[in-house]
Amino acid sequence: MNKILMSSLLALALGFVSCDNQDDATGDSVFEVTEGVVASVTTDFDNSATITLNEYDEEEFPFTITLNKPSSIATRFRIVQIGGDAVLGEDYEILNLSDESIEFLDIPARETTVSGKIKILSDIYVEDTKTLSIQIGNQSLANATMQYEVVNFAIEDYDSSEMIFELNYGKEFYYQGEMTTTCDFEYDMDYLVFDSNFDDTGIYDGATGACPTESLSVSVDPSHPNYLPDGTYYIFYSVWDDGGLSGLYHDVFTIPTSVEFYRPGLLNPLNFDQESAYIPDSTYGSGAEDYVLTIEINSGVISVLDSNNSVLGSARFAVNHDKIKAAFANARAKSLKK
Repeated sequence: MNKILMSSLLALALGFVSCDNQDDATGDSVFEVTEGVVASVTTDFDNSATITLNEYDEEEFPFTITLNKPSSIATRFRIVQIGGDAVLGEDYEILNLSDESIEFLDIPARETTVSGKIKILSDIYVEDTKTLSIQIGNQSLANATMQYEVVNFAIEDYDSSEMIFELNYGKEFYYQGEMTTTCDFEYDMDYLVFDSNFDDTGIYDGATGACPTESLSVSVDPSHPNYLPDGTYYIFYSVWDDGGLSGLYHDVFTIPTSVEFYRPGLLNPLNFDQESAYIPDSTYGSGAEDYVLTIEINSGVISVLDSNNSVLGSARFAVNHDKIKAAFANARAKSLKK
């Protein structure tokens, strides 16, 4: 019995030794670590001085980390921001060659190279030039020596005179047991821009009959057809045609406007959901109107605000509804539908 027990324990011990001999890629493996491994960085761009660029271009800057010889274990390299006021995820991102966001790159055991890239991002905000310093590689490695590289950027803001608003009022709902949409009912919501006196600015791009999304733009360029001088402006909606929905028996639902706004050419728009105090529901008939958002223009800078002049407020303010209704009536009289 003792011989059998001893044989079993010996076999078990050998099994553990076998598992422990697996490469753990930490630098503490029982395998002999390859000596004299040196890691270096090469870039596909000129890195001899600070790189100045405009965020509009959303440029990518590829780089490769290379070992002078294969290592017996994997080697990990970090890519970190060491300076500047640029923000990861807003102004730039670090990607592998599969365009996945990363914090580090690994060269597997017995391989010698790995590649990644720095991508500059655009955003909708008007900002000063931002700076960025990225260190590619570690200052020290357990299994190799490192000749790391630092890349410096000056990211200039994109200068655009125009802001575009995509206003979506599409809504799915059940009617008589079947899923349908406001567009199926030929429900039609229009959007106009008013000044601080609630006078019509004559911007009718958002009154075309398109469903589920209307689009309009404003500009601070005097040559632009939708030019607006410095001041406060409001976007209002109006139900041009409710498609008969308000007169039908149905479970009442809200029809909010969701807004996506951006500067032309930039790939990262912002989103705004209409405040609950102003959202119509499906009992609102044709001609109903109310507030969507505020546009503030100051020294050529276009800002988008809610009714409380912030992205958080929801306070109602005094509105001249007579002027609002008259402007939408004027739009209808001019047969602006396309």
